[in-house]
Amino acid sequence: MKVRKIIKGIKIFFYAFLSYRSVSRSGLFDVYYYKERSGLQAFCAKSVVLFHYLFIGYRNNLAPGPFIVPENYYSQISFSETDRVEPIYHYLKIGWKEGINPHPLFENVLIKDAYIESRSKFNNPAGWYLSRCGTDLLSPCLMFDPLYYKKTYPEVERCAEGAWAEFVTKGEAERKCPSIQFENWYDVAWFPDQRLRFNEEANGILYISLAKKMPTFFSQNPVLDIEFLLEKTNRDLPISNKLRSLAEKLDTNENIRPSAWFDPHYYRQRYLNYDNVSSLKHYIDHGVYQAYYPNYDVENLSKKPLISILMPVYNVKEWYLNRCIRSVLYQSYPHWELCIADDASPSGAVRDVLVQWREKDSRIKVVFLQENQGISGATNAAAEIAGGEYLAFLDNDDELHPEALFEVVKSINETQAEVIYTDEQLIDHDGRVDHVFHKPGFNRELLYSHNYITHFVVAKQNLYKQVEGLDSKKNGAQDFDFLLKVTEQTSQIEHIARSLYSWRATETSTTINHESKSYADEAGKDALESALARRGISGMVAGADWKFYYRVKREITSNIAIIVVVDARSCDSMELIKSVDRLCNDSMITEIVIVSDSQLSFILGPKCRVVEITEEQNIACLYNEIIKSTCGEQLLFVDSGLLPENDDQEWITCLLEHSQEQAKGVISGRIIAKKYRVNQIPDITRQESSYFAEYLQMCSVHMNGLQWSQEVLAANFDYCMVKKELFEKVNGFDEKYTSLKFAGIDLALRLQHLDVSNIYSSSASVVESQEYEKKLKFSENMLDMHSLKQSHDIGSMLVPQFLNPNLLEEKGIKLGDFYDWCC
Repeated sequence: MKVRKIIKGIKIFFYAFLSYRSVSRSGLFDVYYYKERSGLQAFCAKSVVLFHYLFIGYRNNLAPGPFIVPENYYSQISFSETDRVEPIYHYLKIGWKEGINPHPLFENVLIKDAYIESRSKFNNPAGWYLSRCGTDLLSPCLMFDPLYYKKTYPEVERCAEGAWAEFVTKGEAERKCPSIQFENWYDVAWFPDQRLRFNEEANGILYISLAKKMPTFFSQNPVLDIEFLLEKTNRDLPISNKLRSLAEKLDTNENIRPSAWFDPHYYRQRYLNYDNVSSLKHYIDHGVYQAYYPNYDVENLSKKPLISILMPVYNVKEWYLNRCIRSVLYQSYPHWELCIADDASPSGAVRDVLVQWREKDSRIKVVFLQENQGISGATNAAAEIAGGEYLAFLDNDDELHPEALFEVVKSINETQAEVIYTDEQLIDHDGRVDHVFHKPGFNRELLYSHNYITHFVVAKQNLYKQVEGLDSKKNGAQDFDFLLKVTEQTSQIEHIARSLYSWRATETSTTINHESKSYADEAGKDALESALARRGISGMVAGADWKFYYRVKREITSNIAIIVVVDARSCDSMELIKSVDRLCNDSMITEIVIVSDSQLSFILGPKCRVVEITEEQNIACLYNEIIKSTCGEQLLFVDSGLLPENDDQEWITCLLEHSQEQAKGVISGRIIAKKYRVNQIPDITRQESSYFAEYLQMCSVHMNGLQWSQEVLAANFDYCMVKKELFEKVNGFDEKYTSLKFAGIDLALRLQHLDVSNIYSSSASVVESQEYEKKLKFSENMLDMHSLKQSHDIGSMLVPQFLNPNLLEEKGIKLGDFYDWCC
């Protein structure tokens, strides 16, 4: 043990003398800074102080100066506590070469990219930067702008080491603003502590931004979008050059927009009559509170309804609440009012925050409830003080995109919509995007399976009153219940395919924890049962494998005669005999027509007949003749390779549940396959007709794929049901098609022009056999594919009603290229 201690002491002694000269000359060791924090006497010589640091200080985690933060440095490397390295010497010899930053607000790469001489093996970026007094043309941190800093604080000129050094050593503690990205940050804080100071190290805004790995170009300024600005600059320039003198450019060049929605040139012409004021700063300090328009597009809206945003509040964390309210304040569309109902929050801090906001802007109304009424009661209380033509709904810990209300009002102007909803994204505690939900157009059948709409919802106030607001008995699923009710009152429902709402995930969120809020799952079931009763639909609501998802099981209301048409071409005769025998025992089936390319007369039963087809015959024409000769109400089309192996009737009744309703068109079932050959996003390089046909049959199935019933564009006639009356109304299959697949898709698309909906029923399922899988490799029908494309504007029928264009964009597919592929 003694030998180990001696060896360790020798290593420390040797390391101290080895590193002494390099550390002393580095410019990163500050004698006075270290004396103050180590407790050494003021009269100690520099050499004594430095040896104290090299022998003792760094091992006790003492910082050698303001430009090296040990905790930050050690977090970037691997070391053991028994073999702790001295950060300055390690940085000089190894660290900077490996991209290890000495300070949270110093990024080696920014200096190395901009100055070739800083890359010399005898230099290190931090020492080189400080030796040139910080070179005020460049910042070592994307969140610090030296030109902005010097312009805002002229006294910085007296700092010999430069603007960045002054901010790190002094300005941070004095709450000076480091860049235009943080303009006005202290007024309405965006981060956890509403009165945050920069010098609170572990909790400081800049430290959090880096330590939590926020987006690289995160902006504290709600009007400033760094990514937008960078996209407008030369992409070949280093990032550091792009961000130089950002504040100066925005102040002097009114043609540079700080974000897509703020136009400084328009703002100056509209509101400012003097030259020495920044349009951006004036808007932040004054314009936003006076409901000034930020661009021509907002001013030029012909209809500008007042939108009342309803926000129930209960004991929410202050920083969530601040971020939520601030996201409303900085809406590009200014004709709003925020109606807040505090649901008797126990926390006095919540009241203080709400009062402060109410004093800042007259558009913010607050009512404090004396007793807790729950989320529905609080929302209804907020609605009582709302005067807007439209009502919007916002949770107290979520956030709106700056253009959320503008996009909603633009949709109102274009479509006269009465209910509007948008895409949304899931964010974490710090605001980082976890997932984006791209929704389809309004899909009532999908809504019966799951509340896919959720946020952001805006509805006319008269509709809210018509359905008597939110029902407290449905708390936990009050928004689902409201959507079911309000969408029954109007057909003017619009979806905006843009993510305009940020939904914060917490430990109890049903979004991320399906075991939480079990009462909400029951409330959702109750809401759906009430919806069925209101619409006169006889049936029951069952749960699904996941919470907050449901299966509506409708009753078969009368005896319906079903004709089954079996495509038995190239089938296994013995298996077909067994399957047809089972069908003959089904009392709902009145006739079974078997289309075969071989002699099968020996299997005829009392309900069966065989129709032979030759190679010369047109399949669409033959099917039309068959159906004309049948007597029945429902047509069930099925391929012989999909006929079930048991007597379970659900594969038929689950189709019939929908097909019995007058408003329903083709009802397709779920074909359970070993693997699925297509998905919602196509491979537009593929030109085979077989691939295109399969894509159209399944591409409009949304939200968790095949598990939930929903309205769809087309259907797979290998397994589907349609009313005979409806089939004949559109004159059956178009006989120009030579394949049943394309003839069936065409028929489903023609039904889209009638007032009916094609449905995918997830509960109706059959299993794909090897025989069926082989049949899928049918010969190419290029003429059929071209005929279909010429007859229908498929791209426009799919987008945006069934296919959200953002899904294509995520996969790098341009919308124009997709349309070209579809036509």
